[in-house]
Amino acid sequence: MPLPTLTGLLRIGPRGWIDAARALRALLGARRRHAAHGFAASGLDRPSPGARAAALGDDQRALVERVRTMVPRVAHYLGWPSDCLIQALAAQDWLQRAGISSRIVVGGRARAGHGFDAHAWLLVGTREVTGWDNAEAGSYARFPARAEATASEAAPEAAAEASASPPRRDI
Repeated sequence: MPLPTLTGLLRIGPRGWIDAARALRALLGARRRHAAHGFAASGLDRPSPGARAAALGDDQRALVERVRTMVPRVAHYLGWPSDCLIQALAAQDWLQRAGISSRIVVGGRARAGHGFDAHAWLLVGTREVTGWDNAEAGSYARFPARAEATASEAAPEAAAEASASPPRRDI
């Protein structure tokens, strides 16, 4: 586990320290929630509850960028695995507390000789908040949302048409 340098900690300043503490709190909460409830706690591909889906103001856009920077940075220094889903859950919790709507998306891909690989990312509108730092993120196809799956079960011809087209990623 790499340790942050003193100059690095000094460079981020008081606002950065507060953001790092918030990111740590959110990552701890996400890890506990995921350990207790698994995917049921993730709210996959649904807007975060209680947050408004509206155009973001300047302060909200700045917060999204701070969350986008700080969650992966703090996760890097933790003594436990904080994979893409944990980071997405943590960032979603932090943004939800500020009233910003977001959505966790999970995608997957087949890997020759390695089976199946999955990745999770958090979106605010079309902006990737977490998951963007995966060098191969663009190669993951988005899993259909539950509402899409329910609609395709109700209309078999639509499901056949949807399965004929390649999976899409709405980023």
